[in-house]
Amino acid sequence: MIIGSNAAGKSNFISILKFLKYIAEVGLLDAVSLQRGSSLEIESWYMVGPDLDYLSHLGIVRGEESTDNLTKEAFNRLIPHSMFRIEFLNELLEHYQIERGTLRNTSFRYFVERWIQ
Repeated sequence: MIIGSNAAGKSNFISILKFLKYIAEVGLLDAVSLQRGSSLEIESWYMVGPDLDYLSHLGIVRGEESTDNLTKEAFNRLIPHSMFRIEFLNELLEHYQIERGTLRNTSFRYFVERWIQ
């Protein structure tokens, strides 16, 4: 368990550990390719699964672009004012499609290919 105040670097610490793990699993070049452009924030995974119509229903206008660069802060700004964060996360998961997620996020695709398929 990692405890710390906001902006203390907890996510950066986890990202470094993940990067070292990727290096051990796939080698340096593939690990760099995987991480390039990817924030490795778990929030970026939530946004890739629901279809665009459902996101629009929530008031979120996003294209089919990758979520590799979606930061925690940007994700938090997408949460509708009428919802608590946990409600928003649950809504996204209820409308999630793994196949769609693998097309829109590099680290999620790696995770699915490595651990689920």
